[in-house]
Amino acid sequence: MSSPARSPPATRDFRRLGEHPRRLGCTLEARTYADRHELIRTAAPRCRGVSTQRPDQLRAFAEYARLPYPLLSDQDGRLAAGLLLPTFRAGGVDRFKRLTLLVDPDAVVRAVQFPVTDPAGSVAEMVELVRQSCGCPATR
Repeated sequence: MSSPARSPPATRDFRRLGEHPRRLGCTLEARTYADRHELIRTAAPRCRGVSTQRPDQLRAFAEYARLPYPLLSDQDGRLAAGLLLPTFRAGGVDRFKRLTLLVDPDAVVRAVQFPVTDPAGSVAEMVELVRQSCGCPATR
């Protein structure tokens, strides 16, 4: 008896959820994703960063860090509340704790990285997860 055919992974949408820009880890992580963006794009059509900061702050950071992907604002906290994402409060404002989600086109979370203790190393791990999800060859 043959095994049933495995459906191809549906994961295509890649979302990075980060926190406070201009902190060393944030810039390192954002730039590492930017440096690996072409590898991600070959496997997943969209890479996004999400923060609780205002859109104008995110635009300034994206320009400062020369990011090839957009940063989206969850200033109102609806995404954080809807997905029960871990947050902390700093300066009277809720911020995301550092985490990464791999989300498919149907908005199903396929992988979670949390906590992220090695910002640059976590990018390499997530790039491999993205590429595996679409059947792309490993980059190592």
